[in-house]
Amino acid sequence: MHTFLINTGEQRSEIESSNNQSTSAVDHGEEMSTVIPKGASTPPALPLWLAEIISAKKDEQPKSNYDLNVKRVCKCKIQRVPPILRETESSRDCYEPLMISLGPFHHGKPKLQEMEKLKITMMQRFIDGTRRSAEVVYAKFLEVARNAKTEYYVSEPEENSINDDRFLRILFMDLCFVIQFIHAGMDWHEYGFTKMKSHEIAFVQRDLFLLENQLPFPVLKALMMLRFSEDEFFEIIKRFISDIITIRPKRASWHQRMQTLLLRKKQSSELTDRAIEIVRDVCADYEPVHLLHALQMQLVHTKKMTPNSGQGEIWYSYRSVTELKAAGVHFRPRGRSSRLTDIKFESHLIYGVLSLRPMVIDDQAKARFLNLCAFEALPDAPDDLGITSYLCFLDSIIDSAEDVKELRSKGILFNFLGSDQQVADMFNDITDRLVPNLDAYTQVKSAIEKHYNSRVRTWIAQFLHEHFSSPWTVLGLVLALFAIALSIIQTYYQFHPPT
Repeated sequence: MHTFLINTGEQRSEIESSNNQSTSAVDHGEEMSTVIPKGASTPPALPLWLAEIISAKKDEQPKSNYDLNVKRVCKCKIQRVPPILRETESSRDCYEPLMISLGPFHHGKPKLQEMEKLKITMMQRFIDGTRRSAEVVYAKFLEVARNAKTEYYVSEPEENSINDDRFLRILFMDLCFVIQFIHAGMDWHEYGFTKMKSHEIAFVQRDLFLLENQLPFPVLKALMMLRFSEDEFFEIIKRFISDIITIRPKRASWHQRMQTLLLRKKQSSELTDRAIEIVRDVCADYEPVHLLHALQMQLVHTKKMTPNSGQGEIWYSYRSVTELKAAGVHFRPRGRSSRLTDIKFESHLIYGVLSLRPMVIDDQAKARFLNLCAFEALPDAPDDLGITSYLCFLDSIIDSAEDVKELRSKGILFNFLGSDQQVADMFNDITDRLVPNLDAYTQVKSAIEKHYNSRVRTWIAQFLHEHFSSPWTVLGLVLALFAIALSIIQTYYQFHPPT
C-alpha cells in the first residue's frame, strides 16, 4: 500500500492505491521503502492530478515492441494525415483523392460522386463471383466488421455523425469495389466489363494508396477468402503491389500492363511457392493494417533498420552524387531487389560502388511517397521510418539536375515525370518536415564517409576523373604519350646514329 499526501490549503487527504509490483517485490525479499537522508527536509506532497497519474501507471505492465521471438500485432488505426505534413502548401493535394473515396473521411464529396454508381456495379459483380447469396456474404462481413468503426478508425467529430448502419454500408461497398478492382488486374475482361477508361484506372490506383483512403486489411482479407483460397489471396495482393513497385523498361499504358499480367496468368496457371513466399515474408512480423501498410512492408526490410551497435556517434558529411563521383564512387542498380532498404556500399582499392534499388519516378510517385511517410509519422505506426529515412538519404545526395542525370544514366532512376530538375525539386519537396531514423543505413553512411576521407583514393579518383572521364581525354593522353615517346626515340638516334 502506497500513501500520497495531498496538500489542499490546510487540509491533507490520503490517497491509497494498490500496487501489484509491491507484492512482487515482497516475494523477492525486496523492501519497498523511501530513504530520506538525515538533515534533508520532507519532500512536498504530490498534487492530486499527479498522484492519480502515477497510481494508474503503476498498474500498467508495458511490453516491449522489439521481442523478436513473438509475432507483433500492429495496433495502428486508420486516421487522417498529421497536420504538420498537410500544412505544406506544395504537397497538400497529394493527400486528397482525385477519383474515388474509400472509407468515411472523404465520403460524400461532390467531385467524387461519379464513381458511386460504379461501386454498386462492382459490388454486385463481387457477390456473383463468390457464388454465395448476398445474405451469406454480408453475414461474413458483419462477423469481422461489426465494430470496425471503433476498432480500425480514429474518427474526428465530423466523422462521428455517421451512424453505424451507414458506416457499415460505406465500408462494405468500398471493400467490394477494391476487391473487384484488384481482381481486374488479374483478368483484363473485368476492366472491359466496368468500361473504365485508362485515366480513371490510373487515378483509382493512385487513390488506393492514400492514407485517408485506406480500408481495414483484416476485413478485406475475410471477404476475399470468400472467393479465393489463401494462396490465391497472397498471390493476387503480391501481384497488385508488385505492379506498383516493379521497374518497367519503358512507359507502358495501363491497358498494356494489365494485358501483360493476363498473359502471365495464362502462361502459368499454377501458383508458384516463391510468389507466395514473398508476401508471406512481408507479413512475417505482423499483418498489415491496410494496403498502404502492405506496400510499406514490401519496400522496407525492418531488420535493416537496426541501431548502430558499438560504433558510437558518427558524423556524416553528405555529398551530392556529382561530388561522390569525382571522389571515385560509382553508382549501380541493386539487381531485382524490391526493397528500398537494400542499399550496399563496397569500397575497393581506388574506387567505391554504391548500389541502390531502381526506382520509377512518375506523376504518382510524389503522392505515393508522401502518404507512405505520413503513415510512418502516425503516433501509433511502426517506428522504423524506413521510407522516410530512404527518401532523406536520396535527398542528401541529390542536389541538382546533374545528380539526377547521373543516377538516370546508371539505371537507378527512371524519369517519367519530366526534366531532371523536376525530379530534384520533387525530392526536396517530399523531405520537407521529414525526420529520418538516425540509426538507418549507418554502416553504409560510415563506409561512404571513410572512403571519401581517404586522401590517396580521392587524389587518384580525381586524377582519373579529370584525365579519363571521356574518350577524348583518353585519346589526348594517348597521343601525348605517343608524341613524348617519338621525341625520346628521335633524341636517342641523334646522339646514337645507326651504323
